Amino acid sequence: MRTYWINGLLLASIAAVLLFAGGFGYAMVDQVVLQDEEEIEVRPGAVAPERQVNRIPLLPVDGSYADVPEVADDGATRLVALGDSLTRGMGSTDGDGYLRHVEEAYPEDRNSALTVVNAAVNGYRTEDVVRDLAEGELNGQLRAADLVVMTVGGNDLFQGGQGLFQDLDTFTEEARESFLQGLAGLYDELTSLNPEAPVYHIGIYNPFRELDFTGETARYVREWNYATLELAAEYDQVIFVPVEDVFERNVSDYLFRDFFHLNDAGYERMAERLLTTLRWPEEEGS
Repeated sequence: MRTYWINGLLLASIAAVLLFAGGFGYAMVDQVVLQDEEEIEVRPGAVAPERQVNRIPLLPVDGSYADVPEVADDGATRLVALGDSLTRGMGSTDGDGYLRHVEEAYPEDRNSALTVVNAAVNGYRTEDVVRDLAEGELNGQLRAADLVVMTVGGNDLFQGGQGLFQDLDTFTEEARESFLQGLAGLYDELTSLNPEAPVYHIGIYNPFRELDFTGETARYVREWNYATLELAAEYDQVIFVPVEDVFERNVSDYLFRDFFHLNDAGYERMAERLLTTLRWPEEEGS
């Protein structure tokens, strides 16, 4: 009996270490990348002019989006991107992540240009996005959006840190409930600001799949995604986009050198899944 108990404790400890390491990795790498973020953002876009893509990268300064531009009445299709480092493009060679592929998929036969407003921030949790919306600087952009895409939830799970060493099941349950409460507030705010624009919420993947001999981290990620899916289903505008299964095999082939964020190939796969559900809004007169 004692042997079973010790084995169970060992397995739970391994899962805890994996999750803690993930949180530490997210936090450390995000901080390092933030030092280079300005250099990435002032880089001219490489999308060909004929694709009619206008990028508006936004980053808060001292916690405030003080320089958010006025929404131009130019008839463009507007995509607003929110969330964490995955939407920011952390790990991709050009810093554009999956949004690069979304831009390239914009139909060439459309009359309107595409404007992509990226307000994602490395290290953001759900509560951070909710706080930004409450402060109001992004509300004009969101009210004018034709569609919203976002990645939130990964930092809520993987950056739990030291709480994981207390009671893994208790921690993940408490963290999940806190996350879902915040996520419901985020969904409420987004759909209230813009009752028309669909919100595409990309789920989380398991970067530890090839190291997870116990299956514990896979279980937590799966339960986290399922709870998110159930909540999203309560909102007509919200579309949950699962990506966990996309990286079930050979996940290391799709990871950046930090072994947590995606690399170019990973972002391409994420974009492919998103594009199977994403629908561009109809143009007037079409």
